[in-house]
Amino acid sequence: MNDKTKQSPCAHALLVLDCSGSMNSYRAQTIQSVNSFLQVQKESDVETKITNIFFNDTVDKHESKRVKDMPELSMESYQCHGSTALFDAIGHTITSHQPKPDELTMVVIMTDGMENASREYSLTVVRGLIEEKTKQGWLFTFLGADLSSSRDADDLGIKKEDQKFFKKTDMKKVVDDVSRSFNSSKLAPRFLTADELCLLDEGHRKVIVDTGSPLSFSDESTLHFLNDRYARSSHALLPMIQKYLSSQICGLIGMDILSQYDLSFGYDWGLGRWIVKPWQANLLEGDPFRVEYFGGVPVVEAIVDGIRGKFFLDTGATISFIRKRRIDLQPYLGEAEDFFPTLGIFSTDLYRCRLEFANHEFSDSMGVMPEGLEVLIPDGIDGIIGLNVLKNSIINFGFKSQVFSLH
Repeated sequence: MNDKTKQSPCAHALLVLDCSGSMNSYRAQTIQSVNSFLQVQKESDVETKITNIFFNDTVDKHESKRVKDMPELSMESYQCHGSTALFDAIGHTITSHQPKPDELTMVVIMTDGMENASREYSLTVVRGLIEEKTKQGWLFTFLGADLSSSRDADDLGIKKEDQKFFKKTDMKKVVDDVSRSFNSSKLAPRFLTADELCLLDEGHRKVIVDTGSPLSFSDESTLHFLNDRYARSSHALLPMIQKYLSSQICGLIGMDILSQYDLSFGYDWGLGRWIVKPWQANLLEGDPFRVEYFGGVPVVEAIVDGIRGKFFLDTGATISFIRKRRIDLQPYLGEAEDFFPTLGIFSTDLYRCRLEFANHEFSDSMGVMPEGLEVLIPDGIDGIIGLNVLKNSIINFGFKSQVFSLH
């Protein structure tokens, strides 16, 4: 990300609470733990709603309320009896919740037993719902009271690090930790908003336009670009990307498709998003520049603080990067967080650099390339020119005609 860190504007915690008969002897601990969860949420500056979903052999979903208006649990409101319709509870919770745009949603499942009473939702259906919502950025936590492990949690596809097993006497401490973790998640960067990366709408979802990727991929069989359609399959990188995004991304358009077009990229400051459209290379607008390719990705020559080097031209990078050895006396600007699929979220030091490229001069921030990224970038490439630099210009990629210009 650049220095405009995005945070969740609102959040919603869906508490799926087992109230079957086996929980009866620990009603007091459960009530205390849930009320403590509410108290921790009240410490957050992010607007937060809470929904309680009680389940035994039936599912009882209560009205959603802002955390400050949510009444505490009591011995009267939390009654325990019956069996455990776990899949029905999770299925109803997911399908009935429609989050606001950019809302951070967390589903906390608390139970002391295994599924034994669901009639409407199967394991297969609920697992599919969890996979779908996880890709959209929902958080799932499974709390197993008096359980050493849970086959249900594994079978549902909930990640091991999001499964917590404990004695009921330790319930409050574990629930407090989950609540504090949720507060931290609200403040964590939410990646890929429309004013950061180059996105195109594809129906109700979006695709990334990424000159830094040699390949295109999609979680659907057909990928649309401009007025054309391409058959594409998914890729192992896609779920890694989707995990960190605040927009619903269905795929990525890389150089295997982009190389067939002449395109103009420009940032519309009024609309707050990137515009990609066909470009007539014979118009020759702007200052021309030369492009080489490495692994199918465009490489340009640029001068950073008087030293010439070669840089990937990457519309999939929100900020620009330079190798650590190239940083000397440049002004330090602070830290920023960014994301790379195989690295996840990482922090980088930002420096003010003077960059000359295609007869244009930019004074902008460049991040120090993290070690994990340095080893992936081939020798001879000094860094990456990303969208924070390109936002200030119109860049014409004549991939098909081999004509390139900047103005």
